[in-house]
Amino acid sequence: MLDRLGVIGVAVFFVLSGFLIHSGGIKEMRRGGQISWPAYARRRFFRIYPAYLAALMLYGLLAQYLPSDNTSPASVVGVVSHVLLLSNFVPGQMHSINGVLWSVVIECHFYMLYPAVVWLGKRWPAGRVFVTTLVLGLAFFLVSTLLTQAGEVRTLWQQAAPAMFWKWMLGAMLAEMWLNGRFALLRRGLTPWWMLLPLLGLLYAGTFFNRGAYELTHHRFVLPVLCAALVGLFVFSPLARWRSRLGEWLGEVSYSIYLWHPLAIALALALWPAMGVVTLLSTLALTLVLAAMSYRWIEKPGMAWGKKLGTPAPNSERVVAAANKP
Repeated sequence: MLDRLGVIGVAVFFVLSGFLIHSGGIKEMRRGGQISWPAYARRRFFRIYPAYLAALMLYGLLAQYLPSDNTSPASVVGVVSHVLLLSNFVPGQMHSINGVLWSVVIECHFYMLYPAVVWLGKRWPAGRVFVTTLVLGLAFFLVSTLLTQAGEVRTLWQQAAPAMFWKWMLGAMLAEMWLNGRFALLRRGLTPWWMLLPLLGLLYAGTFFNRGAYELTHHRFVLPVLCAALVGLFVFSPLARWRSRLGEWLGEVSYSIYLWHPLAIALALALWPAMGVVTLLSTLALTLVLAAMSYRWIEKPGMAWGKKLGTPAPNSERVVAAANKP
């Protein structure tokens, strides 16, 4: 059950990332006419990389003491390729050390592709940009399939950022529709929240009724669209206007939840090997505790450091003049 939730979680993760990053990009362009790419790079780096690096090192150290289906002993090649965000191009390393880290590496590659989306968006309508991204992604996928033999190398190319970027762009298109007033009737709150429930059930049930090649096709091409529909229904429903401190906190620590939930699962199974209610509740509690610690001690200091680096140094002459001013 948990592995199927993980597959859904990755798809939702990509769609939400596209929605949030492009929403911020559109707002910044409306305020200042353009995006500050140095500031964008600093925000993404210090938001993602410090916690990713901490997770990489800790999982590498714990792999031999706390074995699980997600972890494997760290090698020099594995560590270096992950540190350089190249593990998705090195055979044998994409899922090494910890199985969830591959999606963080892919996400960083998406961030690198985003400036091209903005550049095209200034010249083409948003719909054309998305269709172009979709066509190029499918072409990359098909060419990599035709030119490689079945095996790990083919999988590496099929899951490279150019082949998967259209999933991220689903979220970006939702941001375009939201901020540019598309589907105005839905935006006024005429979408009932309960429509989310059958879609969520269909999304989860779909992972059970597919096997073999059909299951792989479902995960690659159908699941992202269902996840985008789920996110879209939420965004355009009255639930999007609901606010709570708990919800905001969960949003803040969501990245740490994603990074540290495999450790929580391994710890819970080590304490209670028989999967049951106690194990599930323990996993949830441990995940939230680890996420809170990571956010407070790694993510927040990292983001603060990034902002500090982005703050221009004061002019020394002005500082001296201000100090001498009566």
